[in-house]
Amino acid sequence: MSNIRITCPSCNAIVDGDTSQTEFTCRYCGNMICFGKADAELQPQPDPVIMERYNADMMKWKNQSILIGIIKTVLSLGGWITFFMPHKFLILSVTLLFLAALLLFVGPLVIARNIPNGSTIPNGNIEPPKKLKTGIEFFLLFLFIAIVCFFIGAIFLLFQ
Repeated sequence: MSNIRITCPSCNAIVDGDTSQTEFTCRYCGNMICFGKADAELQPQPDPVIMERYNADMMKWKNQSILIGIIKTVLSLGGWITFFMPHKFLILSVTLLFLAALLLFVGPLVIARNIPNGSTIPNGNIEPPKKLKTGIEFFLLFLFIAIVCFFIGAIFLLFQ
């Protein structure tokens, strides 16, 4: 048995195994990878150091995106709850809602701009990132978060 490295077609992570196997499970995304011995021997593989760096950059980007989403949610929720309180904290409410609105527009731009580009990795077979699509998707997500937080704040008013 000899060791083999293949690239996951779903997330482009490097999966290690031995040539006696014809199936691997990606440790990053859980995708099942099936291949024959001939397939594994013929495919040129990217440099594992570069791929590990790319995978680390992707994890860092995902964590930053999640953090920006959490901050957006906290600002929106706090802003709408303070807005609907009987003794309105108007200055606090306006400040939180202004920051949430600012993050509604700036957050997706920052997230889309910082997507790691793995398309330049030799033999990586990674598509270039679709920054516009990613920015629009995050904008819609953040808009949905703002709307949900508005209704949660309004419900908060009912229980007072």
